[in-house]
Amino acid sequence: SPAVNIAKKILDADNAEILLVEPHIQTLPEKLSAGTLVTLSEVAGNADIAVILVAHNEFIDKTTLKNIRVMNMVGNI
Repeated sequence: SPAVNIAKKILDADNAEILLVEPHIQTLPEKLSAGTLVTLSEVAGNADIAVILVAHNEFIDKTTLKNIRVMNMVGNI
């Protein structure tokens, strides 16, 4: 998927801790294993920025991310 490829590029290019939210999986694919799979609420308390790459319904409620800078790459949420 394009979102997986973008997340992989971010993981490869950055020395920061990368938290990944994917509500429909229990474990990350091998190519994203450098990241940490977390819930949306965990991101809200631990992230400086959120990049939305997929339009999951869980991401529509922006109150969860109200204290974080959000880059919405989807455009429709």
